[in-house]
Amino acid sequence: MARNGLAFGLLMILALSAGAGAQQPATPAAPPQAPPAAQAPAEPDMNKPSADASGAVETRLGARPMLILKGQTTWDEGYETLMNAFKALRAEAARLGLKPSGKPQAMFTETTDQNFRYEAMLGLEQTPDASLKPQGGMVFGTSPEGRAFVFRHVGAYDDIESVYEAITAWLDEKGLQAKGSFVEEYLNEPQGSDDALLELNIYVFVQ
Repeated sequence: MARNGLAFGLLMILALSAGAGAQQPATPAAPPQAPPAAQAPAEPDMNKPSADASGAVETRLGARPMLILKGQTTWDEGYETLMNAFKALRAEAARLGLKPSGKPQAMFTETTDQNFRYEAMLGLEQTPDASLKPQGGMVFGTSPEGRAFVFRHVGAYDDIESVYEAITAWLDEKGLQAKGSFVEEYLNEPQGSDDALLELNIYVFVQ
């Protein structure tokens, strides 16, 4: 997985959100086609997101029930760690008798040049009963909500650095400010961070 360059891009995004309390939009020179919203829009009029010339899609996401596993890992082991976290979440959901909904997601809460903190999330069809108690350090929660821009990455996870660099530049160009953490949604889960078949969406929340 990309390390210093990717960490720098993520740090720039998180720094913009921390400094101004908002979020950043970016116009990646490369992101292919506008992806569909991964979460149910909070407002009916946002059911059809609008795409700008860069390929970024603006949408509004509503909070969804999630099974969450928090952790920390290095950039070198990041992809494998997240894939294992998704497997653990699915296994726990099955043990609890809960039906998953949508694609697994990872929210990045803190990054450095060497490692990052994350929240691996698995969507659930229904809000779980309060009597259910997840194991393995997992908890119930909800996904981020609000206005966001979506960027598509198709290719190896090792090459995602260029996408984050483009997002950072796009946010600056559009005068947008990021708000909170950003989220990766894994549309498929190929083996290895060097697998060019990977497809994912990157959600950048803005004010």
